[in-house]
Amino acid sequence: MQAATNNCATDATDVTMTNAAPVVQAITLSTNEPRTNVALTAIGPFTDTGTLDTHTAVWNGGDGSSPTIGSVTESKGSGSVSNSHTYTSAGFDTITLTVTDDDSAERLVQL
Repeated sequence: MQAATNNCATDATDVTMTNAAPVVQAITLSTNEPRTNVALTAIGPFTDTGTLDTHTAVWNGGDGSSPTIGSVTESKGSGSVSNSHTYTSAGFDTITLTVTDDDSAERLVQL
């Protein structure tokens, strides 16, 4: 009678995981014709493969005013960012939205 033996081999490996930046879709505006002294609302939906990540957002209205913090609504890696801005003079350059996750990965989208 022979005794059974368990032959086990173990091995180790290093895994490097990188953080993916959120994906921001097209910005939509509350109107196609922004007017001076009338609030314009902009919304930017986003997704993130890091379903536990939290996000912040900064909007730049493209008119020389200071950038503003956007309002973020999110759940399980998906959400949207909104902001309201009033232009005090006619015309603006480019509206920019930057969404950043809690691991500092960011994505910028422009309109």
